[in-house]
Amino acid sequence: MDNLIKNILKTYINEQEPDSENAEDPIDYDSEYQNPYAEELTREIDIDNSNLKELTDWYYKIYPIYNGLDSVWVNNQGYFKDPDGKKLDGSSKNQIRILMGLLWDEMGLLAKEYKFNRGSSMVGTVEQYMDNHRKSHPTLYPEWFTVEFLEVDIHGDLIIKPIVDVVKLLESGDNLRDAIRLKNQIKSIWGRLTGGEAVKYKFNNKYKSSLYGRGPQLKSTYVEMKGLKEYIKNVFNKEIKKKIKVQPGGECVHSIVFRARKSLRSMEFQIYPTFKRNCVSRSGHGEYYMQREFKRTMSKILEEYGWKMGVNYTDETGKDD
Repeated sequence: MDNLIKNILKTYINEQEPDSENAEDPIDYDSEYQNPYAEELTREIDIDNSNLKELTDWYYKIYPIYNGLDSVWVNNQGYFKDPDGKKLDGSSKNQIRILMGLLWDEMGLLAKEYKFNRGSSMVGTVEQYMDNHRKSHPTLYPEWFTVEFLEVDIHGDLIIKPIVDVVKLLESGDNLRDAIRLKNQIKSIWGRLTGGEAVKYKFNNKYKSSLYGRGPQLKSTYVEMKGLKEYIKNVFNKEIKKKIKVQPGGECVHSIVFRARKSLRSMEFQIYPTFKRNCVSRSGHGEYYMQREFKRTMSKILEEYGWKMGVNYTDETGKDD
């Protein structure tokens, strides 16, 4: 076992105090760590003034030593053997565990600080890159979709606010899912700049207990649907809905739902009718046929206003959590 590690562990154990004034003097085992209540020596690991790499190195040197301590019982009295076969008193392994816990906690704080500083320092670089890339590749950046960089949280994650301009989206004829493609591009750039992807790759599921876990990530608020309320009030309710409801089968329509899912992962506009129960259409057609034909007519009217099924809206009914 590395002598420096031994001395550090010995130092830490030596600093522990008896549980009470009446505690018996400890047995002086034949151990390079001595007993846990000695008063000499000072700690050689300066936790408060060590950097992340130094603490990490210490932790992963001590960890195999801790796992190598085998429990031995003699005359109902327990002690441990270290990897060199030396005896340690029964509390020594617990003292090493406490030391590892202190190291781990400090490593976590330093790692969080590192991620925050790393993320904060890269925001300006990402914004500049996006501006330059937009100028050289304008077709990749739809006019109806913009991203506002809000802040970097304590984990170093960049928080963005996606914005969809509803009127410009309809005028463009673009697929709404193009916004996800652009978001993924920003995420990729952010990961490369902050090392997030590299850290994520290095510490995969095989290293679940890893300190770092992942590097700075990209997170999103709900999508701001710019101009949506005005559009629903002035265009959808006053024009589109009135046109739809006077179509054959409209007398059996309970409501026409217009909803926006605002989670960037599942972002979509939903437009669909709900029908009254056991309603008989004046056309005389059966319920299933009437509803199918009504939906088909409704899709044609929506298309006149720029709404295309599967492109910028769907008739799915899922909701955000």
